[in-house]
Amino acid sequence: MHEAFAERDVCRAVGILRRQDGQTCANAAYAAAQALLRIIRRVRGKVSGSSVLVLAGPGENGRISLSAGTFLARRGVRVKAVTGENTHPCAAPPPEGYISRFRLPDSDVLRKLAEEADVWVDGIFGSGILGEIREPYRTWLKTLRDVRSARAGHYPPPAVAVDLPSGISADGTVHSGYVLPASYTVALGCFRPAHLLPAVNAAEEKDFFGEVILADTGIMHTLRAIHAEPAVRRVGRGDVRGVLTVPTPSDNKYSRGVLGLCTGSKRYPGAGYLSAGAALKTGVGMLCYLGGSPQMPLKYPEAVMGGKNCDAYVIGCGITDREYLRRAYRKAVRAGVPAVLDAEAIPACAGLTGNVPTLLTAHQGELVKLYAACGQWITLSQIRRNPQRAAAEAARMTGAAVLLKGFVTVIAAPGGELYAQADAPTWLAAAGTGDVLAGIAGSLLACAAARAKRETGMCSRAKAEADSLPAKIAACAVFLHSSAASRAARVKTHSPSSFGNPISAGDIIGELPETVYRILSSKEAAFSE
Repeated sequence: MHEAFAERDVCRAVGILRRQDGQTCANAAYAAAQALLRIIRRVRGKVSGSSVLVLAGPGENGRISLSAGTFLARRGVRVKAVTGENTHPCAAPPPEGYISRFRLPDSDVLRKLAEEADVWVDGIFGSGILGEIREPYRTWLKTLRDVRSARAGHYPPPAVAVDLPSGISADGTVHSGYVLPASYTVALGCFRPAHLLPAVNAAEEKDFFGEVILADTGIMHTLRAIHAEPAVRRVGRGDVRGVLTVPTPSDNKYSRGVLGLCTGSKRYPGAGYLSAGAALKTGVGMLCYLGGSPQMPLKYPEAVMGGKNCDAYVIGCGITDREYLRRAYRKAVRAGVPAVLDAEAIPACAGLTGNVPTLLTAHQGELVKLYAACGQWITLSQIRRNPQRAAAEAARMTGAAVLLKGFVTVIAAPGGELYAQADAPTWLAAAGTGDVLAGIAGSLLACAAARAKRETGMCSRAKAEADSLPAKIAACAVFLHSSAASRAARVKTHSPSSFGNPISAGDIIGELPETVYRILSSKEAAFSE
């Protein structure tokens, strides 16, 4: 699991390390240089003879970038550094002959340097930025953006951000319209919330960070020592493997988890078929179908029509009758079992949540409806500007875990925990994929609830574990969903040359068994590990 820490905790840990040995910046520069060497080798196939352009700002990020450039030069890399009028007072000038340094170059000189380089290093500003980027740094970024646009069809040099792309603060707030989106980001020591969460106040939803590479500076040990709590989490392969339930010789269809599916209708039968297929392919022991898709026995003869004593419910996909949805959810509440609410069930059951562990799987439009059902007002623009805040407030209002779908999917728990899952292919933006996600989440929730009931006999500890289930289950479901979609689309994460192919919701279902197998057998690396 990746864990991101708030900037105040990181600064506290850095201060402790600085008092202990005074080598914090040197360690960060060496770690950044090692990450840059791996990136250069990936881009060029070799290190010696490669060309790197370093943009160094006036602060500590500039100091670290210049020092990292010196390490690279000693390995045979041709390093050219662009600096402003002032550099960090502790930044020693690089040894003579190692780095070619250009102080306050004009746009034409910078453009020529950028076009000649194999890799760009953005070390202008880091987590300390609080306002708009000033000159000359704004012109530098604009020039590099222009060079990238001019070479869009010819694979321009990748930009590597040191710690954070200049213009974005540690919490993910975009302070400038001149941010240069990075192909790679080298996170120094630990992840910040910005590395995992969607950007805040961005004009459009985009990936500013590219592939985030963690460079070990020794700070994680200090963060653990001061008992710093992660601000954001992202699950990986190991976490999903811990949630997936492998049957034992003593298991039967009931002990493996029974899922009640209140999805699909005559008007929208496909939602029922997709959610059922996803649940069955994820590993639930028994599926009780309580929806209205007329051909369910023909599509999935293994599904039981009707049923009771379910371990979890999925309610809402493809059903518009709000009274029916409320009755279905009240059934789950009376049984005391967790539920996944999707689509129209989210606003329909807004005033009923909080009594059993519940997961709301919403897109931005459904979150607007949820706020309205709770007597609050929010616009799509406000959600896009700060999705994590919108999801966290919705979780607080409803007492349910809220999954907000997007380029980065955010999951907020009522207790304040925050998960952020990324790396899904853009081909996933297709009709029916949300129904597949609801089925996956319901299956994992039913299996986990059945396991908790079996192992602890529904004691108080089991109830505490069940209350914390939906948020982590949701994150694991998104990971499975994204992994299966990436397999179907033949997309390799963060590869600029891997465009993939179109997929449908059914393609994701078809890839689920192989995805589960590879996660359980450790034959496929996690996208976030």
